[in-house]
This record gives sequence, C-alpha cells and structure tokens, in this order.
Amino acid sequence: MARTAATLSGMTGGFDPAGDPPWLAWMTHSPLPMAVVAQGKVYFNDAFGEIEGLDVGLSGQQLPATSPLHDWIRAPLPPEVSLAASDSSPVSYWQVQTWPVDGASSTHAICLVPQTRRVLAEQALQTSEEALSALMAQTPSLLWRCTPSGTPVWCNRKVRDMAGVGDDAVAPWHALMVAEDLDRLLENLAAHTHDRRPFAVHVPLSAKDTAAHWHRLQFNPLFDTSGTVSSWAVSGVDIDFWHRGWSIGAQEDAELPSGDDLIWRMDGDGSALRPIGPSARHDWALAPDGQPTYWEEWCALIRAEDRAQAFAMPERVLAGETVRLTLQLASPATDREGVLVHAFPLGMREGVPEAIGGLFRPVARIVERRAYWVRIGEGNDDLLDYQKQTLAMDQIRLLSFNDGGTFSAVARNLEPGALVFEAPNDPARLFDLLGGLEMVASKLPWVVIGTHNYPLEAIVRLMRMGAIDVLSATTGQRIVAESIRAAVAKTPQPEPATPVRDEKAELRARFEGLTKREQQVLEGLLQGGTNKTIAINLKLSPRTVESHRAHLMDRVGAKSLADLLRIAAEADWRR
Repeated sequence: MARTAATLSGMTGGFDPAGDPPWLAWMTHSPLPMAVVAQGKVYFNDAFGEIEGLDVGLSGQQLPATSPLHDWIRAPLPPEVSLAASDSSPVSYWQVQTWPVDGASSTHAICLVPQTRRVLAEQALQTSEEALSALMAQTPSLLWRCTPSGTPVWCNRKVRDMAGVGDDAVAPWHALMVAEDLDRLLENLAAHTHDRRPFAVHVPLSAKDTAAHWHRLQFNPLFDTSGTVSSWAVSGVDIDFWHRGWSIGAQEDAELPSGDDLIWRMDGDGSALRPIGPSARHDWALAPDGQPTYWEEWCALIRAEDRAQAFAMPERVLAGETVRLTLQLASPATDREGVLVHAFPLGMREGVPEAIGGLFRPVARIVERRAYWVRIGEGNDDLLDYQKQTLAMDQIRLLSFNDGGTFSAVARNLEPGALVFEAPNDPARLFDLLGGLEMVASKLPWVVIGTHNYPLEAIVRLMRMGAIDVLSATTGQRIVAESIRAAVAKTPQPEPATPVRDEKAELRARFEGLTKREQQVLEGLLQGGTNKTIAINLKLSPRTVESHRAHLMDRVGAKSLADLLRIAAEADWRR
C-alpha cells in the first residue's frame, strides 16, 4: 500500500442549489467520504473534506492534473491509499471505489471506504506472527499444527530443518516417519478427534541424512465455537536417550507410554525429577515448569504404608536395578487409586547410571498381590524372613503358615495368590497335603522348596502335578525370590465387579454440552419440523440449520435422523 500525502485542490464543502445535479442528494447524505468528478470539475461531501491529509479548495473548480484522483479513477482494480497531514500525523487507510455515474464516462463517483482498523489489525497480527515465529525457532521442541484428518498446515523451523524442506514449505509426516508409524498416528488422530481428548505417541523420527531418534509427540485439540476439534497443536520432544533405557528395562508385555502417562528423568543423585513433555505435571502435583520436584516431597502423595518402598526406589535404580512399583495414593482420585512407577537406569558409565528414567502411569484399581508360604515340617526362618523383605520391595505380601493342616482349613477362603511349599524332609507329607488341596493347587501357581536329596522321581512327579518350579533349600535366595515372583505373576486376578449400567443416564450424557442452537434444532426435529420450517422459526438459513443438525448428530453418535430421534426419545431428552 503506497503512502500518499494527497492534495486535492479546487474542492470545498457546499453546493449551489440552483441546477444541482441528480447525484448531489445521495452524495451529500452519504456517511462515507465521497467525491464526484464531472466534466473535469470536482465536487465532494463534508465527510471527504474532513480527511486528514487532503488539502481541498473550492467546489466545482477544475480538477488539477496533479491530483491523485486521476490515478484513482483510471486504476483497473480498487487501490488502497494511506493518508496523513504530515509525517508526524496518524496515518489513515482507505480503499478507493470508483464507478461512472449514469453510464456517463465523463462523470465518475469516488468513495473512500475506511480500512484503518483492518490494516492496523493485520500489522499487529504480522508483528505477533513474526515474534511467535522467532520464539518458535528458539524453542527446543518440534512444533506443528495439523487438521483433524492429520494434514500439517504449519510447522516451526526446527521441523523444516529436520525434514530438509524450505522456509515456505510445511513438512509432511511421511518425510519424518515410516509408513507403519504414520498409519498408527493417523488412527490415533481419527479416534481422538471423535472423543476430543489429548493424546501422545512415541515414534522414531528420521532427520535428513541422520539416524532416527525417538520422539514423544503430544497432540492437544483446538476447538471451534461449536466445540468441534478444528485442528491439533503438536509438540515433539526428543526422548531417544530416555527410550533406550526404557527398551532395556521394559517387560515384554509393557505398552509404550501414552497420553495418560507422564515420563520423567531424574538427576544422577536420585534427588529430583523433571518431566519430559510436562503436559500432565498438574495431575501428579509436580512443580511448575522449569523447576525440579524433589522425590521425597513427591512421595507425600503415596499412602504411608507404601512410602518406604517409594523412598527406596532411586537407590535401587542407581544400583543398576529396573524397578516397577504400584503405589496406592494417600488420597485416591475418582479415576485412579494408585500409580505405577516404572524406573530404570540411564546411560551406564563404569557400572553407575548417569541418571534415572521413569514414568508415572495411573492405576484405576489396586489389586493386592499375595503369596502363601506353607511350611511342612521344620523350616528355615532366615530364608522365610529374607523372602518376606525381598518380595515386599515388589509389593508382594508373603503370608506364612507353620503347618499344612492350618493352611488346608482356610485354603478355600483365601484371596488368590501363589503357593510356596517349604518341605525340606521326606516329600511323602507334601504329596498327602497336595492330594487334599487338589482343587486349590490346580487353580493357583505353586513352587516347592525341598532339599538337595529329593529323589529325582519325586521332582518329576511334582512337575507333572503342575509345580512351576522345584528348588533346593541350598538354592540362592535371589533365585528363590525370582521363582516366587514368576508364580505370583501367573496368579489369576479376580475380575472387577461390573457396575450396574444406567442406560438412560448414559444416553442423557450424550446430550450434555449441546449449544443453544443445537438444542433449538433438536427440539424442532422432535416436533416434526424440517430444515426449512426450523430455519423459518429460528430466522436462520436452511443451510445453517443443516450444519447444526450435522454437528448435533455427530455429538450424539446418531447415524441417521431416525436414529437421532430414537436416542433422544430413549434418553427422555427435554430442553
């Protein structure tokens, strides 16, 4: 837009009533600045003369050849001009509209349409975008915005540099990841666009000409005024160092961290942790961004009985151990009773971890794990005490019975758990006990701790009866503990009680959050109205009603109009 200090000489306010032209009335009363050039002479209204930067003379005088009005009239497209009385005066912005009057090529009307607010807003937006772009270029995260279907529409410079695309390009997903990971990402996008919840995925991203690094991509929904996901804001954090530790220490059946998990890294001294991608830090009562959370302070969230295990976690990991603890919260939330803490060594150097990696995963329901130590004959108290302490570190409660008869009397009423039979003497007494416990022993995993002189045929018989392991009393205590852990892992857990479903309440919940317009459209549909009749009643266009109806059906999960009316009737919906 060119800045023009316009001087329109030969113009003044007012007209001679005698012989006023027909266009005078509408030009005079127009609230917009207007001028008319007729037969080389210029006339204008009061609004035109009030514009700063226009020096006007007498009305009805010849239009000077140097006047910018000549250029405005001849412009093939409506020009935009900026006007100011001086360099220090505020600038105003205008769009110039011109047209011939009554088809006469010698008479042209000129109207100035104010554009100052729009231009200033665009300038402010451009300045903000430039500042945001500079900020985004400095952030250590990869940043995207993508459509609900997954098409990237914006990315920061770090993404462009990683994908090897130009400054004006938007890096597509397939430039950074393999097809299998891209398919998984798009499946997550489709599912969460429907339920409108944030989520996270862990995927390897390949920078141009470099090896792939694992990243955590956090997707947060952006909504339009109707509550529909209009786009996704995405941040990517390099977690390759963290993921290497996870891969070494994770169990075979361990799921990759998801959006409900919070992953973190702890200092090498085991004192403080910092979240990685801290979107869920508030859910776990962690310190504000940029500040460490000291482990012993965080453990105040845990039930007092479990805190000793939690306090000991960093020391165990720094000794090279991978630890998985399920801790009960001191104040359970509505959606969780506890937290799974998975912690593992990071970057071993001379046998000592450089740091600790880990995650918090919410646990909806705490199920106590148990093992029953059944002693037959004389036992080894030191072995039993050691196992109680060792298994307690993994939150396995070891209950002991000093004779088989006492255990037999209560066996059928005990909570599910693994069985450990300590039978150091002649195995005949053990076979008698197992005969009476046939139903129990067949449903629960069990191990036997005997002596080194157990006959081979007795060991074979026990294994055929279903024993997971038959160990000698001289076996190392750590091996015994591992065998018991394996048996506990095979213990069938009771199914959680199935809550009684309130189907009407579930259906009603689908209608929560409807906008006022959506409620009005639904009410009209229930009364038998069509898009056209509802539009007339609500003073809307049929197309707008159709749009509200589509959003309404999507929110409620209706596949057709008949399905929508059925669901509303079954939910007993009332506005």
